[in-house]
Amino acid sequence: MEISLKVPHDQDIQNFLNLGKKEQTTYLIRSQCIEETPVFVFEHYLPQRFDLSIFKAAGDFISMKEMLTSKFNTMICRVHEKLAVRIPPKKITDYLKVAEHTPVLRVRRFLSDNQGKPVWVSNQYVFTDKWEYEMDSTLNY
Repeated sequence: MEISLKVPHDQDIQNFLNLGKKEQTTYLIRSQCIEETPVFVFEHYLPQRFDLSIFKAAGDFISMKEMLTSKFNTMICRVHEKLAVRIPPKKITDYLKVAEHTPVLRVRRFLSDNQGKPVWVSNQYVFTDKWEYEMDSTLNY
């Protein structure tokens, strides 16, 4: 897992989080493996009100939703999701252990709280050569 402050260069992320041109976000990269093979890489962008020291202290965690609820008392109420095949940045292909310029599925989520306030943007990169992506969700956030 990597945690830092970062200026997102993607205009959609800047717009959703209401960021100024050079405003930094709390930025995390996490990966999940199946049978010791990296399958998912999560790239999270959160406004700086979500202090990165809390994530550092928590170490490796499974659910961002649980972190936001337990550590920041923030409930997610709306999720807008976009799926696309993309060639990810080299850092992501390194995590996935795939050749640079390999297309992968990018699942981008824009998440808001119960007041409609932007909470975070998540890019989930999935190498789907032998894995099937399926989602079944009950929105009881």
